[in-house]
Amino acid sequence: MDLFESFVTFKRLLPELVGISYSTQEKLPMTMTLGYITPHYVETQLEHSKVTCYLSKKTTLRDEVIIRNLSFSMRNFFSQITEDLKELTVPVRKWQAVELAAQLSSHLRIDRLLKSIQEGLCDLLDAEAASILLYNEKKGVLEFMVTVGKVSGKIERIPVPMESIAGTIFQEEKTMIFNDLSKAKHFKGVDKASGFITRNILGSPIWRESEKIGVIEVLNKKDGGFTESDAEVLDLFAKLIGFKLANVKNYENASRRLKSVILSIATAIDKRDQYTHQHSNNVTNYALNIGQKLDLTEEKLEELEISSLLHDVGKIGIEDAILLKAGKLTNEEFRKIQEHPKIGAEIMKKVHFITQSIIAGILQHHEKLDGSGYPQNLKNGEIDLFGRIIAVADVFDALTTSRPYKDPWPVEKALELLEKDADAKFDKRCVEALKEYLNEKRAVS
Repeated sequence: MDLFESFVTFKRLLPELVGISYSTQEKLPMTMTLGYITPHYVETQLEHSKVTCYLSKKTTLRDEVIIRNLSFSMRNFFSQITEDLKELTVPVRKWQAVELAAQLSSHLRIDRLLKSIQEGLCDLLDAEAASILLYNEKKGVLEFMVTVGKVSGKIERIPVPMESIAGTIFQEEKTMIFNDLSKAKHFKGVDKASGFITRNILGSPIWRESEKIGVIEVLNKKDGGFTESDAEVLDLFAKLIGFKLANVKNYENASRRLKSVILSIATAIDKRDQYTHQHSNNVTNYALNIGQKLDLTEEKLEELEISSLLHDVGKIGIEDAILLKAGKLTNEEFRKIQEHPKIGAEIMKKVHFITQSIIAGILQHHEKLDGSGYPQNLKNGEIDLFGRIIAVADVFDALTTSRPYKDPWPVEKALELLEKDADAKFDKRCVEALKEYLNEKRAVS
């Protein structure tokens, strides 16, 4: 009789049965329910174990007799479940590992991603804490990059000497298990600072391509010591993390070079317009902080940064006589100035890595929610989020910086104007995000 048939038999003989609990002296109870646990139950003591049946109504003598007769079958029922779970442990663990490894393709910022991976490894390996340490060649020590568990937030500034378990793993260049710390060079400075008592450690070296860069450790197996199977799992993830860090480094190098070129273009445009020197840099800073407050992904923040830096790139197509004019612009001249978002978008469309969101930010940063903006007179739902963010950042910087025709506004006055026009011309969420960032900045300074 399989498990399903067993449970059906119990229900046929006890129609009011809503739950069964099985416990032994060694383990916590296992409970299976079909609804809420009720106060109506019958408890049967067996040798070294106990079966409790919950019923939906007050129990009768008949119920008690049937339950006692079924007790041994119910105990066997749960014993079979336990055995089945043991058989499932390996494939379930593999599936957890696959899901965890898949996270490494995420666009999360690297520190957040590694924190998530370590939390998953603690769960997978049944450990209490984990940490990634990177080697500081100049100082000759290992330094914490990311930590999770009970030690997190307490040990990050503590340098770990090479005469330690982490240092040994780094120098031996292999995955190692330390279940008996009395026989190992355990660095107790971390435990002392955190109040954490380390019982055992499993660690693997991390390689970035051919360069050995650090160590990943998991600490305190909750039930016994770390096994060779645990070591295989951690060794695999150390390799995957190293591969991810290599990709991140290559991406960051390429991204840095790309942004330096973009910044050079933006700076050249700013310098061409004597009124807006450093404007693109300022707008980018405000826009990124607004984006962070709106919980944009790291990928989207990268796009927003490029869009903000290039938001005025279209001014390259405006003749000097208009762009550099000291006096008031005529209506015709102002109409030509209003073409710069469209010119910028057209230029950027020809660059293969520029996304639609980047182009939208360039094209729409002068649009207003009420349709009074330019160049397309877009309204509320027609304006992309990048356009809304850069619009707020652009106006705020224009108001708070000095121009030949005006003095800079105080921050409070500029925010007051933006708040007054929030939901009419500017996205209220973006205005509130900017205000939150400025308040935090003021509190720190």
